Amino acid sequence: KYQEGYIDFEIEEPVIELDKTTGNVIAIKKRERLSSEILIENFMVFANEVVSKTIADLKVPSIYRIHECPDVEKVQNLNLFISSILPQEHYQLKQSNNPRDFQKFVNQIKEKRFDNLVKMFLLKTMQKAKYSSHNIGHFGLASQYYSHFTSPIRRYPDLLLHRIIWEVIFKGNKHYSEKKSHEIDQIALSSSNAEVIAVDLERKVMDMKKAEYYKNFVDKEISATIVSIQKFGFFVDLGDTSNALVHISTLEDAENYKISDDYYSLSNESKNKTFKIGQKVTIKIDSVAKLEGKINAFVIEK
Repeated sequence: KYQEGYIDFEIEEPVIELDKTTGNVIAIKKRERLSSEILIENFMVFANEVVSKTIADLKVPSIYRIHECPDVEKVQNLNLFISSILPQEHYQLKQSNNPRDFQKFVNQIKEKRFDNLVKMFLLKTMQKAKYSSHNIGHFGLASQYYSHFTSPIRRYPDLLLHRIIWEVIFKGNKHYSEKKSHEIDQIALSSSNAEVIAVDLERKVMDMKKAEYYKNFVDKEISATIVSIQKFGFFVDLGDTSNALVHISTLEDAENYKISDDYYSLSNESKNKTFKIGQKVTIKIDSVAKLEGKINAFVIEK
């Protein structure tokens, strides 16, 4: 897969550890991926590819997991970001449909800097994968043919594909999926929409539990990294995938801070003070809003 252009972002996923008696959050840890898990995942990817191509070769309607290449605007934004954090390197990603080009660019970045901020920006550059009856390949996995096949007990597209395989290959009914063609289109659309809802719900629950955990750290100083800058302030990564907001109103001489055109820095010329994406800062947790999943903080000037 690496030879074909597969991109491993090495994204760190959080694990919320709960007290077995109270259900309260007692720790937020980074999920460890063992070599055995990675091996199994690779087998599953290969299985998905083989099944997808087998059905495609039969030229019958099916459901695919597709992933488009990054669009022009996202590539431009990524280049601006990399230039802001690695100005001396002059790295530039060119618009391409070939995943090997993106992989080469990522490998160059890895040699210089590959923290959570960089990983997040690279991931944001990618399009969202979705389901479709029209195959265009999967850019992120560098696959010409890809379908979800391995988890029919938890994903409906996998179950649909199992039914197509049973009818077309085992029963020889090649007209089965042709009759279901319009239904497959609707299922692909509904499944993609349901996935967006599920991912958003999962994110909201995780944010709530993170806020609950950081209630224990109110008035505590924490080393953090600026990961996003907005007109109302900036967000910092607390080191465990949790983010906190430093509102602009908490900054000294707040009314004179101006955001740059590229949204990569927030500056106050009169104070000769600038906050940039990727900058390390010391913050103190000010408050949390558990139900909203929000953590508020302010910068400790040293």
